[in-house]
Amino acid sequence: MRRLDQVSAEMRHRLGGLVEQYTSVICDCGTEFVARRGGRARCPACGRSDVPAMAAVTDAVAATLARSRDLDHHLGAAADAAKERSMTTTHKVRGIARLVQNFHAMNDEADKLADEMERHAARVTDGMRTTRAVVAQVARAADEIEAANALFTNGGEPLDPPSAGISSAGPSPAGTSPDAAAAATSAEGR
Repeated sequence: MRRLDQVSAEMRHRLGGLVEQYTSVICDCGTEFVARRGGRARCPACGRSDVPAMAAVTDAVAATLARSRDLDHHLGAAADAAKERSMTTTHKVRGIARLVQNFHAMNDEADKLADEMERHAARVTDGMRTTRAVVAQVARAADEIEAANALFTNGGEPLDPPSAGISSAGPSPAGTSPDAAAAATSAEGR
């Protein structure tokens, strides 16, 4: 015996509306029989009349399937939302990782800059030390020149500053060293 839901399309055409009006039912005793859709069926083997017709079973199955589809839809929406949150979280984590990486790079650059500034500060300090030594040497040389000038002068007035220039009358004998006066007189004699 074939079930009515397994009837081929050609046979379904021959049976006409019978396939839509009747359905196959399986009783709890295991007997399968044909009953009208939408009504109560009576099992021919055990005589039970409370066997639901297939339409009622089909409606229950359809309702269950509809609820299952709704549940699948909600679960799919929840999975999509979770995936979206996961993607958003992944993007945020990647953004934070990039920020941390940039922070480390900036920290390394700041360390390099600090090292370079320390090297420049050391160079400036060395340059200032050298400049102080040169200034001290110049001061000592100036002191030595003054001391030498004091040795070679005859105690007269100090020599004219070089910017004053030489007068047309010639250097005055007063305030010159004995060697300069001798050289001046020998130059006039020639």
